[in-house]
Amino acid sequence: MTCSSCSSHIEKDINSINGIVSSSVSHETGIGEFTFEDGKLSKEVIVN
Repeated sequence: MTCSSCSSHIEKDINSINGIVSSSVSHETGIGEFTFEDGKLSKEVIVN
């Protein structure tokens, strides 16, 4: 990621996944944090 637009795009895409509660992505650190509903999603689904 090179800019805040990149992180916003990733957040938008992740938030469109059924079962995602919230997401936060930092272009500065390259770190994303995601909250999801157990039973609907797994970490593997989000990462892939």
